[in-house]
Amino acid sequence: MDQSSKKAVNKTEDVMYLGRWVPKQGFRTFVYDKNGDQKLANTYSEYESMIATGLWFAVKPENKPPIKPKEVKKDGPVCANS
Repeated sequence: MDQSSKKAVNKTEDVMYLGRWVPKQGFRTFVYDKNGDQKLANTYSEYESMIATGLWFAVKPENKPPIKPKEVKKDGPVCANS
């Protein structure tokens, strides 16, 4: 396998972003708040400072439906062994 075209990772110029190495130069990405609203971070240092606040996240949050509590029968015994 020809690996001559693969770029070597340079940890001073590349950063780990979502499990992969990307160049720090020209880094731009969206960050998301808890409601899924997005904002553009134009540099890696801006991205780091936004994520550090705890108000912004690297990935969009999943919209999970609320969990309904189980219905409890009001009449009848709770335990069938009585």
